[in-house]
Amino acid sequence: MKKMMAFLVMVAMTSLAVMAGEKYDAMVQKANTAYQAGDKEKAKKLYESAAALGSPEAHYALAYQYTLTPEEGVYHFSEAAKKGNQDALEYALDGLFFRANSLKIGDPQKALEVYTMAKKANPTITYDEKKLRVITQCAESKGFDGVAFMQRYGLNDKGLDHFYSVWELAEEASHKGKFGDANATLVFDLVCRGGEVPNEMELAVDETYTKWKKGSTEEFDLCNSVMSGVGMGYCAQQAQGKADIKRQRQYDALSTALDAPTKKLLEGATATAFGYINAKALLEEGHGGSIAGADIIASQTQQKQEYVDLVAKVQKKFSPSLSGTFAKNDQQLNQVYQQVIKKLGTKKAQYDGQVNATNVKNVQRQWIAYRDSSAKVFATLNPAVSEENWKNYLTQLRIDALKSLAQ
Repeated sequence: MKKMMAFLVMVAMTSLAVMAGEKYDAMVQKANTAYQAGDKEKAKKLYESAAALGSPEAHYALAYQYTLTPEEGVYHFSEAAKKGNQDALEYALDGLFFRANSLKIGDPQKALEVYTMAKKANPTITYDEKKLRVITQCAESKGFDGVAFMQRYGLNDKGLDHFYSVWELAEEASHKGKFGDANATLVFDLVCRGGEVPNEMELAVDETYTKWKKGSTEEFDLCNSVMSGVGMGYCAQQAQGKADIKRQRQYDALSTALDAPTKKLLEGATATAFGYINAKALLEEGHGGSIAGADIIASQTQQKQEYVDLVAKVQKKFSPSLSGTFAKNDQQLNQVYQQVIKKLGTKKAQYDGQVNATNVKNVQRQWIAYRDSSAKVFATLNPAVSEENWKNYLTQLRIDALKSLAQ
């Protein structure tokens, strides 16, 4: 008798599911028609009704075709994925894990659950095995509550709304600081919720998973995992910030012993030099592609440090090696410069950031101001070398730079 009742209940539930399926299929068809006709609001209401009845197509349409909050989008993609929708699975696992960058939404356990349910509903569904391994690794660590963590440390959405914001917290957790002693588990939990780029996520998880298993408190540096143009730009800016602080300390130390007039000369020359360096890296060095921003920042940072190092050497009575007179080298510079302008004037740009004649002219004007102001302060710091000879030295360096453009 019990077996018969169970059978009848199963039949009844199956019948209801079939009826619901038939009903939401009709709703989805009407919603699709309305959407294609341009009545998106009517379509949305129909999709919402069909989704409430369990339609995976409706859940997917809502998440894919409408602007929703991140939480709503992840929810609808996840519901569609659980019923075996292949496309929805990719979006759901990106939202829950690989591109989450959120302590509220990032959830490796839920991501693994969605995958498991999707595979059960649709055994033919596929997903990258390497990515699944990474999700499974993160799902091993249980008990982390992102919302509670935010509340405990006074964190809010506004402060966690940029690239790598959660991974920055992981860096903080990898050494003694506001989260207490270095904590390998906390680092791993934060890394598993801070993804923005799947390939970067794989690298970061692999690194911190091993440390977590060993209980290692070795510091986490997110820049060891970046591969994207955005990531490299971010890390270049971070490196620039650290270099700026170090360089400023060096600059302050070398200017301390100077009298007021010399210090003023140095400040003006340095500002002019940095303006020239910024323009040269941006307009004349031809950085292009997805990592152009990172390359420009790195070049500017390096050249500014080289300038401050040169000032320090001059202060210690450095005398440059000169070849030829200033008049001769200035004439050679003009010749090379004209060759570059002629060459670039007939060359069509092939990519963003390619060097052109207008940009080189702009940089050259700034270089002249840099040469004159630097030669003057260098001669003041080291009177054993005349201002003209310092101009000669800087001219020789400029000739070498322009020759590479003339080739």
